[in-house]
Amino acid sequence: MKFFESLLPSKESKKRIKQSFSSVLFEKAFLEGIRVKNGDYSYLEDKCIEYLLKFNKKTRNFNPDLIRLWGILEMDKYLDFEFKKTINPYCGNVPIYQLDFYLPEAARIQTLLDIKHIKKATINKVEFKNLYLATFEIKDNSEEGAFRPYVELYQQDENKIFRKIGYGYDTNDNKTVELVIDNFNYAVFLNSRGIVQIPFTGKKTKIIVDDILTDGHILKILSEFNMSDIIIKPPKKEEK
Repeated sequence: MKFFESLLPSKESKKRIKQSFSSVLFEKAFLEGIRVKNGDYSYLEDKCIEYLLKFNKKTRNFNPDLIRLWGILEMDKYLDFEFKKTINPYCGNVPIYQLDFYLPEAARIQTLLDIKHIKKATINKVEFKNLYLATFEIKDNSEEGAFRPYVELYQQDENKIFRKIGYGYDTNDNKTVELVIDNFNYAVFLNSRGIVQIPFTGKKTKIIVDDILTDGHILKILSEFNMSDIIIKPPKKEEK
């Protein structure tokens, strides 16, 4: 399996799910009068994770940690889209609402394509454990209008908390992602073969993927369930 092909640009979207699960939950929450207040997305994140884990257990039984991170990221990116907070690095590093030209929907939402679990990787003599590389696509606004990659790197700590430690995109349109990692004073180069190249030295490291969850897997998880059966209720009010 070519795990890193999702990093390549494409004329057509690689997305296989027609309607994201997060958008269904958001619409149901809206009908129930649930509002996201002060940027607190936790309730909708929790519901997305809850249902995906429930469906996963009854069908495919994919890695639950990957499912949990998928629920968080898919919901967060959808809410960024709804509230016009999406960053499209191919249109400038500012939120979409600050851009004064029209963009198609595909350029206003970061679509999650896959999450790769990397148990261990050594990058320029620094060893990382329990890494999760999430790959998104977003449409640029050039005449060519390609779908291009955006990635986020997470590390899971001993408490099962996912912490974002890096991000990157194809800044030079050369089919290579420039990945910025916390505490590195330079970006490293990640290509579609899973090779990380260190600048200045040219040293290369192959990233080994131990597990992967794709939007195709999510489609299989949800294929046997009727979205209309999903129930979203307002969260219980905290006692004073």
